[in-house]
Amino acid sequence: GKENNQELRRFGVPHTFDFEPKNHVDLCTDLGLIDYERGTKLSGSGFWVYRGMGARLEWALLNYFIDTHLADGYELVMVPHMLGGETGYVSGQFPKFKDEVYWIKNDEEDRTHFMLPTAETALVSLHMNEILTEKELPRKYVAYTPCFRKEAGSHRADERGMVRGHQFNKVEMVQYTLPEKSDEAFEELVGKAEALVKGLGFHFRTVKLAAEDCSASMARTYDIEIHIPSMNGYKEVSSVSNARDYQARRGAIRFRREATGKTEFVHTLNGSGLATSRILPAIVEHEGPVYIRLFRRQAENVFDDGYEFDLGKADLLRDGSDVTLIASGVCVANALQAAETLAQEGVSARVLNIHTIKPIDAECVTAWAEK
Repeated sequence: GKENNQELRRFGVPHTFDFEPKNHVDLCTDLGLIDYERGTKLSGSGFWVYRGMGARLEWALLNYFIDTHLADGYELVMVPHMLGGETGYVSGQFPKFKDEVYWIKNDEEDRTHFMLPTAETALVSLHMNEILTEKELPRKYVAYTPCFRKEAGSHRADERGMVRGHQFNKVEMVQYTLPEKSDEAFEELVGKAEALVKGLGFHFRTVKLAAEDCSASMARTYDIEIHIPSMNGYKEVSSVSNARDYQARRGAIRFRREATGKTEFVHTLNGSGLATSRILPAIVEHEGPVYIRLFRRQAENVFDDGYEFDLGKADLLRDGSDVTLIASGVCVANALQAAETLAQEGVSARVLNIHTIKPIDAECVTAWAEK
């Protein structure tokens, strides 16, 4: 069971505060990043609304993930969010988890679909009932989708806000490989997930799941978990698994071996790369360091709005033509210095202390610089 999971490695150390920090729910509400009240009004408990800079930060995270995967040679796929029941069987999620997804019945067409719980469900079914050539492998896919889950009875008292909900955003990686290459592909997926979290500057740990804690369809699973200070614990932001030929057998997904001319089952692997609903809470709860590069498009030109400043433990965000530096504690000083540098370049900047929710104006920047 879970008690037998093995921690393989850690990156960084847990963040500590010399004061009582706010939790991500209060911070996101006070900063106007997430509107929980109106999310509940629209859809009930377990839903939220991204607003303003919160929506832009969410979109920036997704772009960061997707751009990284595209640079690594993955093909971007946009899949339907409503799937036929057979895909749930191929992925191995049905019949065990059939009651944990949302079903939609179309009486006029006598068809029933379910809302996908993860893009993996669609991606591992792309080639069902197909025979691929050996030269076509590996196939590397990435997809962004919202994920829909009932999560019935799974909420804990400390899982407030967006840590666990009925709809969340996730970028998913899937590979179809030759059997002899699947272990190598697994290490690649784990490395990619770890690199994304490292790129955000978070402390995390990589955990090998015990057999009983793995899904029945998976031969091997590693979780990447980040530390969320207010929960005093770790939460999964990526789960990487090797199904070997389990899903391929269910979906009749084969390839033809060139040397023998015979068909064999492919191996399928998947990994979150990454889910955002726990990344964003960690961003606002940590003093950093977190670097998000945002881009703006004007006509046919793309302008890189990222700035290479050593902000220490401060986050750099853009808002229109202005820059907002979000920081806290001793990191405010670093953010003020960066704001001054930006001002010299003609870029309007302001600093926001996330733990006091107190904007610091340009006069404060000048006063600090004089000291």
